[in-house]
Amino acid sequence: MGPNIAPVTLAEDPELKFESFQGKALRAHLGVGKLTALDLRYDFKDKKGAEPEEAYFRYYIRLGESWVPTIQGGKLPGFSGTYNKAGWGGRKVHGDDGWSARGHYKTTVPEGNPLAGTTPIGNYVYHTDMPGNYGDVWMWNRGYRGFLGRNKWYCIEHHVKLNAPGKKDGVLEAWVDGKLAHHREGMNFRTVDKLKIERMWFNIYHGGTTPSQTDQHIFIDNVVTAKKYIGPMKAEK
Repeated sequence: MGPNIAPVTLAEDPELKFESFQGKALRAHLGVGKLTALDLRYDFKDKKGAEPEEAYFRYYIRLGESWVPTIQGGKLPGFSGTYNKAGWGGRKVHGDDGWSARGHYKTTVPEGNPLAGTTPIGNYVYHTDMPGNYGDVWMWNRGYRGFLGRNKWYCIEHHVKLNAPGKKDGVLEAWVDGKLAHHREGMNFRTVDKLKIERMWFNIYHGGTTPSQTDQHIFIDNVVTAKKYIGPMKAEK
């Protein structure tokens, strides 16, 4: 089993066909026999003194030359409010204990398909109306925008607006390169107002429970959170 390799920042990596978007980027390594490539957290209360009920989260992502999940999909960065009680790992939520809306990826599309070689992405959501113990998966299929190829930078943006307790008026949205890839209204994240947006969860996880069978690499850059839509960075002139 391969060792865990801590995330590093770098400007180039020819072996992985990595080209920086702007200066250096964070490289996360999913090693052979491992489940976790990245697990970093930005807690709003610690950083800003309060937790919002609506937020946007933008980051740039690049799947390395080695990124080919063929056994199982997994998790990508997103928002959460688990409060270490519920909303991940089969810990079903009940409206008063937690929620989460991380990103999600599926296995690479196989040969023989027009989208072969791409990795489908979406949301993995623990919410009050979830039917089972594990979160619901909603892929970003609008305009086929949620299908990412290797060795290319993509601008990913999440938007979560929590519902008012007692109402199903929450919103979950996502954009890829500034174009809407997913929109869902009528969300029921919570039944009590004490649950808010606790953190941005920088989680890159393989599974499920099946570890990666190959060394895989993924790159993250230009992370921003805001109270309104952010959008892609403007091209430098």
